[in-house]
Order: sequence, then structure tokens, then C-alpha cells
Amino acid sequence: MPKTCWPPTLTAGNIDEMPSNPVKRIAFQCLTALLFIAAPLAALAQSAPQGVAPATTRAADPARCPFTLVERLGRLVSGNGVDIAWRPLPAPIATGKPFAVEFEVCPRGAQREIGRMAVDAVMPDHRHGMNYRPTLSGQPGGVMRADGLVFHMPGRWQLIFDVQIGGQAQRITEDIVVR
Repeated sequence: MPKTCWPPTLTAGNIDEMPSNPVKRIAFQCLTALLFIAAPLAALAQSAPQGVAPATTRAADPARCPFTLVERLGRLVSGNGVDIAWRPLPAPIATGKPFAVEFEVCPRGAQREIGRMAVDAVMPDHRHGMNYRPTLSGQPGGVMRADGLVFHMPGRWQLIFDVQIGGQAQRITEDIVVR
């Protein structure tokens, strides 16, 4: 059983508040440590992440979206009521080399308003993401670009497109193997 939990000591001003029972004292210190960690994480979670497009909305053009773009952009990934045509720049994606993703989000059905968007990537087998945060440019409803992606090690990656369609959040993923 651990003798202490970070932070290992409390200041003299609040030492009287610590329980006298050793088990309760360790639990008190662990809860205190959790508060020291949770407060900054909560503040960070509320801040706007990089790689997220502004929360403006614009309808996608059904005449060009997505099937004429697939030929130009190269790949099509589909989810619940949305298609995303995309391509990596440069292609193919190389381990440890920065790349960009050019893409267009194409909703299907009645909900055609595109809101916030984000692009990220994770390595699910290793349970970690990239060491970098991509930045987005372009207009929702048109061709977007995510710059600053780096797959820093070989293996299976998931490219993640988070998009808001008609007020509903959608997550579309594409598996990519990098050698």
C-alpha cells in the first residue's frame, strides 16, 4: 500500500484538516492530487482546440459533392449521413514527415448544414495520438485543408474527421497503414 500520493505533503496551514487514520490520510492526499490535476484539465477541455474550424455553417453544394471530388481527391469515407472525400498531400504519407489532408464534407439527406470540424489521428493499437495538432483552413461546405499532421511512427493509424452536421456531431474514421 502506498505511503503517500502526489502531492506528498500538505502545507502547514491545512495540516489540521488531514485525517488521523493512515488510510483516510492517503485517500485525502490522493483526492487532493486529483483536484490539482482535474482543475487544469477541465479548463483545457473548455478552451477551443487547435485544428477545429470556426463554428460557422454553410450548406454543401450537392451538385459537386462528393462524387466529382472523389476523382480529384482520391478517397471517399462514409459515415452516418455524411461522405468525406479526401487526399493526403504529399502522397503517400511517410513516417515522420509532415503532411496535409485536403477534404470536403458532404452531408446526405435533409440535414445539410455543416458546423464545426476537426481533424486528428490516433494509433489505436498503441493508444496514443499524434505529437502535433493540425490547423484547418478553408470554408465549411467547400474544400478544407488540415495542415501539420505527422504520423511519427509506422503502423496502423486512424484519421479522424469530427464534423457537426445539422447540429449533430459525427465522427468519421479512416484506417491508414504507414510503413
